[in-house]
Amino acid sequence: MAAAHSYHPAELAYLFSYLRVKGIIGWGPEPFTPPPGREDAFYGDGRDRLLRNQRILQGKQPGRHRFADATAQLGATLSDPQIVFVTHRREQDAAHVLTHHVAGEHVVEMSRGTDGMFQVVEYPTLAGAAGAAAAFVGATDQPVQTPVRIEANAKVFARMKELAREGKAQLAVAALTQLGADEAAARSVASAFGRPAASGVVSVMYCSGNVAQDVEPYAVLTSSADESWLTFPPATADGPVVLEQTSVGALTARILVGVSAKLVMPL
Repeated sequence: MAAAHSYHPAELAYLFSYLRVKGIIGWGPEPFTPPPGREDAFYGDGRDRLLRNQRILQGKQPGRHRFADATAQLGATLSDPQIVFVTHRREQDAAHVLTHHVAGEHVVEMSRGTDGMFQVVEYPTLAGAAGAAAAFVGATDQPVQTPVRIEANAKVFARMKELAREGKAQLAVAALTQLGADEAAARSVASAFGRPAASGVVSVMYCSGNVAQDVEPYAVLTSSADESWLTFPPATADGPVVLEQTSVGALTARILVGVSAKLVMPL
């Protein structure tokens, strides 16, 4: 994994203006939109920052400039990705976002700090990005010893979560055991449903023209005992939902399998 590089939103906005895109998947247009009445100052600040950071270079002719190769590649990947992982994590009262944009063999991670700056990191492989998303969403590092897999429709799992959050965990446990979970697994799921220490969703988006054409969501809940549970629709949103115990390694593998299946057998 390469070192992180900081970009001011105005730098990226200036780059995107040349690519004729107003926003990127996972972040939208807002961070890259000039304040009303300050368009010239905003884009001018972006150009000046790019020049200072040597992301815009002197061209062959006096007074002419060009984007550095790394800057141009970054813009191309962010503005026209084939796949984007958009990961949302909720931890207590805070919400966090991490994205990974993939175009060909180029994989770019983006996050945003409290100072408003974007942190950009390049990954050598898609597996590295999937692993980073799995860790960011709060999945446990503990490997899954005994795989547990339960299928039901989304309404059933939604009702179980509702019961657990209302303090009726025993009813959720009973429902889970009826679906085939053993007592220990059912109690772990109910705990994660009721009071998750961390929760979030990794949305794997298949894109064209800077627009998501298809999305596969992987929702993760991690209990206070550091046990993580994953729910995802294996086929369509109208079909059954799978619940299974997961970890960083297991979720990474699950995402990569899903991507491989989609690319080989697109819907």
